[in-house]
Amino acid sequence: MHLLDRQSSRMSTASSYIMTNWRYKSNALVPWCLRLAALLLPLSEGITQGALLGALFLSWLAGRLRIGDAKHASLPAYLVTIGLTGWVIMGSVATLINGISVRSSNLNKAILSVGILLGITLVTSIDLREYKRLLVCLIIGSAVTASLGLFQTLLGSFPLEHLLINPERGRMGQLYIPGTDYRAMTGTLRNRTKLSEGLILVIASLSAASLLVIQLRDKIKLRIAFVIVLTTLLFTFTKAATASVIFALMSLIIIKAKPQCRKFYFTTLGLVLIIFTIFAAISSHSLTTTDFLPATDMWTTRRFIWSHALAIIRDHPIIGVGLGAYSKVSPAYFADPNLNYAFTLNTHSQHLTALAETGIIGFCFWITMCLGIGMALQRVWRLPLSGAAQAARHVATFYLIAMAPMSLVHDILYHPVTALLVWACIGIILALATTNNRQIET
Repeated sequence: MHLLDRQSSRMSTASSYIMTNWRYKSNALVPWCLRLAALLLPLSEGITQGALLGALFLSWLAGRLRIGDAKHASLPAYLVTIGLTGWVIMGSVATLINGISVRSSNLNKAILSVGILLGITLVTSIDLREYKRLLVCLIIGSAVTASLGLFQTLLGSFPLEHLLINPERGRMGQLYIPGTDYRAMTGTLRNRTKLSEGLILVIASLSAASLLVIQLRDKIKLRIAFVIVLTTLLFTFTKAATASVIFALMSLIIIKAKPQCRKFYFTTLGLVLIIFTIFAAISSHSLTTTDFLPATDMWTTRRFIWSHALAIIRDHPIIGVGLGAYSKVSPAYFADPNLNYAFTLNTHSQHLTALAETGIIGFCFWITMCLGIGMALQRVWRLPLSGAAQAARHVATFYLIAMAPMSLVHDILYHPVTALLVWACIGIILALATTNNRQIET
């Protein structure tokens, strides 16, 4: 009997040692995954996505994945949870009812909402020293992208570019600016929108770092990096991204300088999103025809795409076509089969996509989620923060505000890495907003 007890004790000790050792190794690998993701964010979508998901998985193994103390959960967190859950369930049910087979990649917008957990983990596990390391990785990746983009714009290609070309589909992405002969800086991402969305996060991080540095030489370094990244962004020729960065910078200035105006600002921002979405729907009716693209300017192109989205919404008003099913249904609504396939991928408006795919019922959940995010932003800016928590708040707020106007003319959750970043920023805001003041201040 005693022999069995000793063997059981040894097995328990060995098991405990293995678990502790495994958690220690997993915990040590998390920062390296985040650094890899930061380094390759402007360069490789697939590896960046894998590194971020790897960091999330390793955080779970290491026991660092904290969803938060329910005792401190706030109304915004409940609204986001209810809205996100209802939107996903409603969209999934609609897909089943309509009998549409959807590719897994089209469900990334929902699947990658696990990025919220990644954002929560980042708040509880990154200190200022690690934040600086991540910032250096972001700057190095952006510098490499800028160099490749310079070759691309001036010489027509960069070294080893041929390795990125799909032999069947040729050049992938948006390498040339529609309607012009200008060659955009896209680097290895092959898509100027993807690159611009990643660079917005880099600019947000540089903006946050400017609040933390004191020495003049550090400020000069940050400004040089800022100029390089902003110049690269300008040469992607993504007007929406450039305008969004300017909008976010001005918004952060107002939020910091006028605390009494924060509630009014976030409320106004939400109303503007609603009004513009309605305006986009109304403006598409002014097109004389939807059988062919009447002009190539970006505004007419957007209205042309939105008019077809509205046709789908009219045919599926209650439950929509199903989550991720828009690209399966939309080609039948276009009279010209030779149109660019990008016209049928999504509505080029995140909110119209949500309405088309999940109907009025799912859209109500979508608005509930957006309301919760807005309330969390208001709450988190009322809390006293310092150090890494302050930087995290600044980066997440900057990125979400920049993505708000982008969501009016782009499906921001369509690109996997961008979806992960958006959900992660939402997680950061929720984590800060649902944590008690004592935890935040420390």
